[in-house]
Amino acid sequence: MGHKLFFLWISLFGVQQTFAQMDSSDSVTEWNVPPQARERVFSTDSSNLKFPVNKIADFEGGMKALYSFIGVNVVYPIRCMELELEGTVIVEFIVEKDGRVSNVEPLTKHKSCPEMNDEAIRVLKKTSGRWISAEHNGHKVRSKYRLPIRFNLE
Repeated sequence: MGHKLFFLWISLFGVQQTFAQMDSSDSVTEWNVPPQARERVFSTDSSNLKFPVNKIADFEGGMKALYSFIGVNVVYPIRCMELELEGTVIVEFIVEKDGRVSNVEPLTKHKSCPEMNDEAIRVLKKTSGRWISAEHNGHKVRSKYRLPIRFNLE
């Protein structure tokens, strides 16, 4: 089978920022959260406090730069290309305080072509260190991020 062109599609509307996480060394009072909000937003486990962030994490250069980076670095899995398989892999990861990514996991998996899952993870790991961390009340915080990556043959 000859080489086919492929198109990597990343949905702008599918990008989701979830919640941030404070270190266990951070105290709730440092964050100026009213008492009624603490009960609603904060968990009782001090090592895993979750809250919405004021400023979400962003890739250096913005979303257009992220799409470009992924488009240049992704390699469409050969077996999937030969079988003309397409699909979307939603990847969830953590943007650390220093801009690295960790805990990169597929939230949805392509069952017919698991190589797509592996490729999406590989490319997202390459973005490590190129992120601007989320902030809450002026403090850098860890945050979860979800990104759908669509593998599409043309």
